[in-house]
Amino acid sequence: MEYLSSNANDQLIPHPDSGADEPDTAASAADYAGPPLPRLSPRPFRSLGGYFDYEGWSDRQRFLELDEALRRKAA
Repeated sequence: MEYLSSNANDQLIPHPDSGADEPDTAASAADYAGPPLPRLSPRPFRSLGGYFDYEGWSDRQRFLELDEALRRKAA
């Protein structure tokens, strides 16, 4: 695959030298066969959805700020 530009929102286009008949190997959420993620009990650094604990994450503050922005937008 080749990008038209470096913009992440641009559409991927097949490169002429790549095999057009190659199967797409990207798995979708519907292909996931594992058990569902358990929800965590309330804690100081739990994610908005309740599935992740950001406590040991190096970018914890960034994720907490993102969750807060999503919470405000949903209200």
